[in-house]
Amino acid sequence: MRHFMLCALLAIPLASQAAEPPIQSSTLQFSNIAHDSWFQLPAGPVGLQVLSDTAGATTVTTPAWETAVDLSVGGSQALGDTYRLSMDLTPKAGYRITGFSFSATVSGSLYTSTLNTSDPRYHLDSPAYAANTVTVFLPDGKGGFTQTHLDNVTAATPLSLERHDLSILGTTQFDFDTRVFTQSQYGQYTFYDPDTQDIWSSKLPASASLSLSNPTLTIYTALAPVPEPATWAMLLAGVGIVGVARRRRQS
Repeated sequence: MRHFMLCALLAIPLASQAAEPPIQSSTLQFSNIAHDSWFQLPAGPVGLQVLSDTAGATTVTTPAWETAVDLSVGGSQALGDTYRLSMDLTPKAGYRITGFSFSATVSGSLYTSTLNTSDPRYHLDSPAYAANTVTVFLPDGKGGFTQTHLDNVTAATPLSLERHDLSILGTTQFDFDTRVFTQSQYGQYTFYDPDTQDIWSSKLPASASLSLSNPTLTIYTALAPVPEPATWAMLLAGVGIVGVARRRRQS
């Protein structure tokens, strides 16, 4: 009994790392679905949600996507993260993958305090600074990638990226990277009174944030091209030539 309970306890962490079961859509199979980020989420399997599955287009997402790219900094600080969603895509028999598209809404804020005074005793040493950026990388189906980005976002802004010139007949691994970065820097000013010789310095606040909402990935499929009669004829002729060559060798 003790041996059984010990085995059960040891199996718990292994079960938590088990791969998510494949997801079947009308024209696709999603398998080996996993994610990773630099610091906000642990690497491992992730539950993928199918939002829609119509003829030739399957749209998916995962709530973890939003969690990994929600950043906020203040003062003198920089913070970035990369969220990678990876999976194997397999078109069903008779179909091919023709493209994909990514879409999301990016929201952000940038705040920098300024030295609002005309008093000559105040001197601006360095201004406050704030910035944010988001970049999406998608594979191009040819060993490279395509990308798009937004910088200095201060309002809800749509972000999208598409690719529609693919023709993938077999299983392919797709990695989708979303990189975000926020940075802020205190400003600095000095007060000096020549009459009293008083002098002191202070900081100007700054902050930046960036978040992603409703990120979705759509995979497009179409019927695989059917070989033309001439192609079949050439194939059969090739098979015949191979058969004749084998007979000659045997004889």
